[in-house]
Amino acid sequence: MKTSKRNQWLSFLLALIMIVGLLPLSVLTARAESGGEETGTTQGIAQASATGYPALTNLVEGTEILHGYGYFFYKNGKVDRRSIAIDPEDCRLNSGLRESYRSDTNLQRVVLYDNGILKYWTRIENDFLDLSGLEGRSLTLVLFDDLDLSALYAPGVDLKMILTNGAYVTFRHSTRYKNKTAYCPQNGVTGAVIDLAQSEGSLNGCGNFELLGNGKLGIFTKDAPKKTSPDYAIVAKNTSVLEDTALSVTCGNSYRDVNTLIQTITFTIDTTKSVNLNITNPKFNAAPWGCHMNNFKILNAEELNVSANLGVDGLRFFGSNNESDPVKMFKYYKSIGKIGSEWNISGNTKNTGRYDLILNHGNDKPRIRFNLNLKEVKNGDIVRDLEAGLGYEMSAEILYMPEWMQKLKDAGRIEFHFFGRLCNPGVQVGYEDAYLYDFYVDRIGTHSIEFYWVCKSATDPDDDTFRYTNLLKDYELTDAGTLYYERLYFDVKMDNKVGGKRYIYNVKLLQAGGEFTEETSANHKISMHSETLAECYHIPWDGIPSEWEYSSIDDAYVMDFYLRARHGYEFSGSSVLSSQGIKLNVQNTKVTNKELIKGSSNRQLSISLVAKRRLTDVRGTLKNFRLGTDTFFTELVSNEPKKYTYKNTVVYDPAYGSYGVEAGQLGDDDMCYVYFDVEPGFGYYLPENASVKVILPAGYRANGIFDSAETYSTVYKGDWYDYSPITQKYRTSRLLEPNSEGKEYGTNILIQEPKAGDRPAVFAGYAKPTSLPSNMKVLSMQWLGPDYKPMGTYDKFEVGKDYTLDLRIGFEGGEELGHVYPKNNRDFKVNGKYVNSWMDNMDFTDGHIWHVYCSYEVFDPNASGSVSGTVKSYNSTTDPVTVQLFKSGSSSASYNTTVKGNSVSYTISGITPGTYTMKVSKKNHVTREYTVSVTTGTKTQNAEIWLHGDVNGDGVVNIKDCSRLLKHVNKTQLLTNTYALKCANTNGDSAVNIKDCSRLLKHVNKTQPLW
Repeated sequence: MKTSKRNQWLSFLLALIMIVGLLPLSVLTARAESGGEETGTTQGIAQASATGYPALTNLVEGTEILHGYGYFFYKNGKVDRRSIAIDPEDCRLNSGLRESYRSDTNLQRVVLYDNGILKYWTRIENDFLDLSGLEGRSLTLVLFDDLDLSALYAPGVDLKMILTNGAYVTFRHSTRYKNKTAYCPQNGVTGAVIDLAQSEGSLNGCGNFELLGNGKLGIFTKDAPKKTSPDYAIVAKNTSVLEDTALSVTCGNSYRDVNTLIQTITFTIDTTKSVNLNITNPKFNAAPWGCHMNNFKILNAEELNVSANLGVDGLRFFGSNNESDPVKMFKYYKSIGKIGSEWNISGNTKNTGRYDLILNHGNDKPRIRFNLNLKEVKNGDIVRDLEAGLGYEMSAEILYMPEWMQKLKDAGRIEFHFFGRLCNPGVQVGYEDAYLYDFYVDRIGTHSIEFYWVCKSATDPDDDTFRYTNLLKDYELTDAGTLYYERLYFDVKMDNKVGGKRYIYNVKLLQAGGEFTEETSANHKISMHSETLAECYHIPWDGIPSEWEYSSIDDAYVMDFYLRARHGYEFSGSSVLSSQGIKLNVQNTKVTNKELIKGSSNRQLSISLVAKRRLTDVRGTLKNFRLGTDTFFTELVSNEPKKYTYKNTVVYDPAYGSYGVEAGQLGDDDMCYVYFDVEPGFGYYLPENASVKVILPAGYRANGIFDSAETYSTVYKGDWYDYSPITQKYRTSRLLEPNSEGKEYGTNILIQEPKAGDRPAVFAGYAKPTSLPSNMKVLSMQWLGPDYKPMGTYDKFEVGKDYTLDLRIGFEGGEELGHVYPKNNRDFKVNGKYVNSWMDNMDFTDGHIWHVYCSYEVFDPNASGSVSGTVKSYNSTTDPVTVQLFKSGSSSASYNTTVKGNSVSYTISGITPGTYTMKVSKKNHVTREYTVSVTTGTKTQNAEIWLHGDVNGDGVVNIKDCSRLLKHVNKTQLLTNTYALKCANTNGDSAVNIKDCSRLLKHVNKTQPLW
């Protein structure tokens, strides 16, 4: 069901529920009130919604209209009050309300007031709309039935008047009808019909007026009595006639000459209907609008008619440049672009003396070609060779569309309708039948036919008429208020009548626009081939939409529609549903589904299409092509899986057999081709010359460490060996080497170092590391004696002898199958110190192996040694320099000493032999670490520490350090010294980059010192 019709039903049901006092969802929350006492439990809701707008105390005499309530006034004087909630999105859906109010003959008036919206309905003539008390606020006034009102008084209110359901609302008096006025003097007798001013003679603080909807507003005071004859029809700061509303104003009589019809600062006309402004003064001239012509805009309208009974001298325009001829004045503003070039401007004086100034589109009208049975038909033609009982194509083709009409069409403001009617036979008046898409008559003879092409507002309430032939048959076109229409009369002479059915064996569709792309999707409309059009037709709301709909789920442009067999025809199911039953003129638009909708006959065919787009760049990432894994797990993963996927991946080793063999487990030095197919996604196709790439992702090892991705081209089937048994369509253009995934691991491995008297073969602490970073595994660990043979069960560590640690570690935790390679293996330490280690070649069991083979000397635990040397530092000679010794794995210093000076000696004595980390620190310097092995003698270890920010180590921090750091950041001269990198990390975030340059420069410039 079309949206507008569904909304009308919804509105009707909601109104019906409201009448019986139930709770309509989101539109009306009803609470009946009788005798002034509230009933129900929704008082809090109503009060909450009423806080934004004050009560209307003067709208209905004797009743205070509270915001958040609806009021129902009955003939017997009873007033029902119900709490309501008006949804602004639904305030134009009033068909149900109107019908329900009309049907209740006891109901006199309804006022619904909520959310800044006032809906008003009345049976009473000359109701006066007094909206005072809303100064400074905006109000939407919704009128949805034909009403005869007196006047409207809303001082300082920005008023939007929405006329829905084609309502015709008239005002026939000034606000003096209730002795009200704002713009005109209080002690006078003049007034305005719609008065939004706040103070006499001023538009300061005056409200704006917008006329909206699809109805007509009439202001007619020619027959008003002396008291209520106005000086002005509308007084508003800014006035607009918008959407699909018509405005007709006639003012001025023997009691009072109107001064200005619309007193305003700006006047804008942008509607699909007509605006008529008629000055009927008997004595003096007047202005149709009070603003300067520079502030007058006419953007769209069917016609603007400005007239004066006193002839051309009866009109007054502000900004006329002393031009007495309105036509010349308007043409001047047209020449300077203030009025659009599409307007035809004319003026004429009738024999009654009345002058009309008319702006319309003149002869710039659409040109329509009418067709019957795929041939043009003209007025007065007699069409022959058609057979009774058989359906024929009928259409109206737009040969020329005026720019002004196209602009409205593109904005969705107008709709076009075409239909035909069969006149009653003989001299009878009226119509026997109507046609929308399929012309047929079921009897022989000569038949009188009328064809119509109609342009109407898209919001006209009777637009649904053009969907149903039973409504069109008796439709009165002259009463429809069309923007434009063309009518054609001709006869059809039928001498023969068909019998039985004619079968449709295939359907031919045409797609326009060439190659389908996302950018040009609007150009690729679908239509029927003339052969199919002669036998089938479609209905727009379930037929060919001619616009492709994008499906985000499938990433495809799709279209679904129905074709219907014309009268006398039927689809042949076995044929039309076959592979050749539906044909298109383009290669890459495909039928995805077809189905006959069976009823009394096979007369409706459901068709679904997908328009496939060309794939131009196809890329897949190679996964699980790793040393140590089986190629069964190797796959290519699409970079854009909605567009394409990779299938049937095969890894081939060409080193074996005549043509090569499918590879098994991948080993070192293997070189393989990767074969595969590409399957385009639902909305795509792959041409043979498409670019297809295979990507080796970043972070994998192949002949070294690669942190960037590698991309390889592929070749298409037929470009490799003709005798190849591989059936896949694509192959990598070069042989690829299996590799390992590069990962980073924790660097500190802890072991129990040898102690005199311990037997490592039986003591558990020597069987494996005491601490191992995550995702590492111990493959083996043993201690070798001085003879480099494994120590036995009874072998002990002895003082003064050297022993060797033989440790092998493997690696786990790869994201893919296959072996993992530690990218940072050179940073691994044992007990905090670098040891003699290397990477062993991969084996299929354990993969890459980090092998430690390091010598340890056993010291006398009762012996002691010392460490001495010179420490060099900078700046202050009085700040202490601290030297500390830490045992492996300990966070507390075992030994320390403090000295002062920039080049000073130090000594630490009484040190238990072993390996220590020596840390040297001083204020404003970067702490430096050294590894020191202490025996029973004296160990000499000199040290040098640099200032924080001293990148080049020259003892001062200046612009030279900025320059050296910038060279590192720009990668023109990298810093390779680990300690220098620590000094360069001026912001302390563990990374050396441009931020450190900026921080160091602030120190050098003394705007933000580091120390």
